[in-house]
Amino acid sequence: MKVTFLLNLDLEHKAGLYNAIHNRMRIQQKQFDSVFYNIITIDSKPLMLLKKIFKKKNIHNNIEPNETIIDGITYINIYYKNSISGKIFDYLRIDYFKYRKIINTIKDSIKDSDMIIAHFGYPHGRIAYYIDRIFNINYIVYYHGSDIHTFTTKNEKNRIIMFETMNKAKANIFVSNSLMKQVINMGYSKENLYSSCNGIDTNIFNMIDIRNKSSTRTVGFIGNLETIKRAEFLPEIFKNIKDKFDDVQFVVIGDGSLRKQMELKCSEYKLSVNFTGRLSQDKIVQLLNLMDILVLPSRKEAWGCVILEANACGVYCIGTDTGGIGESVGQYGILVENNDNIIVNDISKYAIEIMEKSIDRYKLSNRAKQFSWLNICEKEYELINNL
Repeated sequence: MKVTFLLNLDLEHKAGLYNAIHNRMRIQQKQFDSVFYNIITIDSKPLMLLKKIFKKKNIHNNIEPNETIIDGITYINIYYKNSISGKIFDYLRIDYFKYRKIINTIKDSIKDSDMIIAHFGYPHGRIAYYIDRIFNINYIVYYHGSDIHTFTTKNEKNRIIMFETMNKAKANIFVSNSLMKQVINMGYSKENLYSSCNGIDTNIFNMIDIRNKSSTRTVGFIGNLETIKRAEFLPEIFKNIKDKFDDVQFVVIGDGSLRKQMELKCSEYKLSVNFTGRLSQDKIVQLLNLMDILVLPSRKEAWGCVILEANACGVYCIGTDTGGIGESVGQYGILVENNDNIIVNDISKYAIEIMEKSIDRYKLSNRAKQFSWLNICEKEYELINNL
């Protein structure tokens, strides 16, 4: 089967979404005759100026080469310009004109394809929708989180666009049952919905020799330092734990707009917290193997892959009961209510309780290995071929 992939890879920040897509492609390039287009969204200069006036966040990616080769995969980079005229096309419900240039650029390649697979609902899934309308090629869309819980729920126009895209798709695949149920609860009823969670690279994420691990307990966080992750609550959570256990250290892996605020708060609380910034997966594994507990106080989370990565390294996880976190935690961690008013006390309380117990790190690690990318992609291959 010849497949054209339309991808949403952030080549500047190779984190959650990047890993979820690229790890699939490493396996699926062997399963299909494939072409990989990485569609990168950028704001036009007039739109950037308008956003600056209204203090809105700009989408500004660095211009990448025409092709990027990673792990033997050639990604062809194509730019989708987010513009004022595009907003007008959206308003007039003639959004095809936004994607016409991209479709014309790749039309010679896609004409011979048996299937289009888009990773991300918008604009990637929408481009696949118009390719099907023009060339009559079936398409599948993968949904990874914010394309549903943020974009689709933003307004009625977005919901209509997304439902229209889903309705014509051969299959819509969500990275968690929870994400799929959100769409059903919004009123989508066609039976072309499937769920397939993100996996982990078990060659990287596993337990290593920790004979030199300090007896000092370590509590950590991995993720973007943004409000959607509730990162602003971490200093207070750490303070509560420190008040109970003097012999404890903290590590925060990731970066974002809240970092400076968090560092100041930790300094005010006289907490010693290692803010590492963004790290490579190899360095993350080293730090995970030194942790005892990972906390994930997210407001929204499509799946929670970081939980399985932590489990694979023998780390116990405490997370909010939101999105796919409950599915990734399973019976091997603790869920707390997704509520700003009690989140600090609940996570602190359970972290303290867990640190007073003995945790079977090997049991956590063995369970996580069931979610290897190879296992996930073999099931998805069977699903795609049986459509």
